[in-house]
Amino acid sequence: MNMPEPKTETRLAHCPNCGPKKNALVRGEYKKLWESEDGPVFGAIEYRLLQCGGCDSIYFETSSTCSEDGDYQTNPYTGEEEYCLIEKREYWPSPCKRPTPTWASKLYSHDYELGALFEEIFQAANSGMSVLAAIGIRTAFDLGSSLLGVKSSLTFGKKLDELLAQGKISTHEKDILEVLIDAGNAAAHRAWRPKEDEVNALLDTLEAFLNRTIILGDTLSGIKKNIPPKKP
Repeated sequence: MNMPEPKTETRLAHCPNCGPKKNALVRGEYKKLWESEDGPVFGAIEYRLLQCGGCDSIYFETSSTCSEDGDYQTNPYTGEEEYCLIEKREYWPSPCKRPTPTWASKLYSHDYELGALFEEIFQAANSGMSVLAAIGIRTAFDLGSSLLGVKSSLTFGKKLDELLAQGKISTHEKDILEVLIDAGNAAAHRAWRPKEDEVNALLDTLEAFLNRTIILGDTLSGIKKNIPPKKP
């Protein structure tokens, strides 16, 4: 005799694969209440084991509230102002804030070290490790410039000059890459911690440089070979 499956609660959550506001089955949960010994401060932490309704991935969610962390909101039914606690949610594995570009795997065929480093940079950025991401971005530029025939013994400034002289980058791009290099230097030697939007801007710059000079270069060379010549 087949027994009916027990009803399972469904809630909207951030799947690490499918993204935010996706239906998830609650496979297990536990709620812990707490209260401060020094004053009238209280709160709760809820732990949930979730399964994505789309990709079936299993992940973990914690949602926490504190009596000191709230705001007044208008009740849509009564029109009165009410103090509402702000719920903070965290997930593990952490949701991917910025996926690697589709062409990232092609870097391995050019240089395995660069391909591996490129993926590690995104892991660091998605985990909030902005200092490591900034340093890695500078190093990835260094490896990329070596692939383009620039001597590794040159300083970063001289490498930019050489790339410009070879026609690999424009004057405008040189100015942008100088910021990328200085950001990596500041993170490595001057205790600078870039913000999330600053890391994203540095990643945009690195992606554009590597994609145009290394990935698209090969692709366009292949296309050129396949273009039929003009008829006489």
